[in-house]
Amino acid sequence: MGYAKVLVGVLFLFIAVATTSAAFTCTTNTTTTNSTCRSLIDYVPVNNTNLFAVQSLFQIKRFHDLLGANDFSTSTSPNQTLPAKQRIKIPFSCRCENGTGVSDKPPVYTVKEGDVGLYNIAFFTFSNVVTYPEIAKFNRLPNPDKIMVGQNLSIPLPCSCDEVDGVEVVHYGHVVESGSSVDKIAAEYGTTPAILLQLNNMTNASQLQADQVLDVPLKATTSTAQPPPNFTCSATTKSTCHSLVDYVSPNTTVLSTIQSLFQIMRFHDLFGANGFPTSTSPNETLQAQQRIKIPFNCRCENGTGVSDRAPVYTVIKDDGLYHIAAEIFSNLVTYQEIAKVNGITDPNNITIGQELWIPLPCSCDEVEGVKVVHYGHVVESGSSVDKIAMEYGTTPAILLKLNGITNASELQANQVLDVPQRFLPFTSRHSLC
Repeated sequence: MGYAKVLVGVLFLFIAVATTSAAFTCTTNTTTTNSTCRSLIDYVPVNNTNLFAVQSLFQIKRFHDLLGANDFSTSTSPNQTLPAKQRIKIPFSCRCENGTGVSDKPPVYTVKEGDVGLYNIAFFTFSNVVTYPEIAKFNRLPNPDKIMVGQNLSIPLPCSCDEVDGVEVVHYGHVVESGSSVDKIAAEYGTTPAILLQLNNMTNASQLQADQVLDVPLKATTSTAQPPPNFTCSATTKSTCHSLVDYVSPNTTVLSTIQSLFQIMRFHDLFGANGFPTSTSPNETLQAQQRIKIPFNCRCENGTGVSDRAPVYTVIKDDGLYHIAAEIFSNLVTYQEIAKVNGITDPNNITIGQELWIPLPCSCDEVEGVKVVHYGHVVESGSSVDKIAMEYGTTPAILLKLNGITNASELQANQVLDVPQRFLPFTSRHSLC
């Protein structure tokens, strides 16, 4: 019921550096339809905790989003321990306003007994990803030295939605480790020292400090690992054709569930695409991480190919576009592509029962004058362009050209590669709707 006070003047003798705010700018026009974007920020807990506690603290609606942001297995338990000082990436929505970016619908923290002031909350509870003056300003507190038990405080996490050098990125609030450098961080996250200095309003790399929250631009894909599929379709008229794509189930499942998820009308088509005997049961088990080929119809339009208005996924409780793209459909499509084809202006706002067309990547183009079936092959760890070309009867040069790859060393595990195939069992034995 009383006030909790903090002697800010005294504390400044010890933590002046710690209250330096993160230098995120955001010039994106919020009057446009896409006024929010995905963002990430490091959280380094002071004490041992678990994933559920982190999810609750930052009010991450879907546990899958926390798992995806950190490349954790979908089987990871919410009770998994997170040791003190171990960093974890926090996914959240960012909104640009008045030249800066802050979390859209920021986490709300309720002041408890023992909270000795805003500094305690900013530094110890939220590991200084936000400063106490920023919390005070955002919550319009006339006196940051006075907060009440039970008072709700919005925590404005720093972020941005700006493009970098004309490219859409995910702005990642990276907490700088002791002994790190601008050069090391740039090399690790695929950017340049010059971009990091410019984004963070730094004139010299020597200004970098341990525990500083640095704005690091990441390529805006559904995963920090692989690039999105790069299928082209140059047909001048609208046309359809047969296509295939690998599906690598994140969990153990059965064939009938796969058939339902991808809305394959005839079970025989799934058999034919995978060379299964016709006696195979719909209840046949598919192990987690076991791949299966999905047959579907492709439509060419506007220079690209996507599945012909199917499959359609119905949103259920706790779903999000990122989760649907990355976890349910195993990164065969990005959340941005799902949003685009379904006319979704805010990817963070979908509703239970909403039907979403999942635009699987494909093509109907001939290859060197020969009609082929374009197969979206999910690259296995340790594979190579040469191995894939040999296995599927094509050449490394064709694979590189089809996929817009300049060098075979660019190939990444789990990448969806456009592989042309001339003869497939399902195209001769069964027809697709």
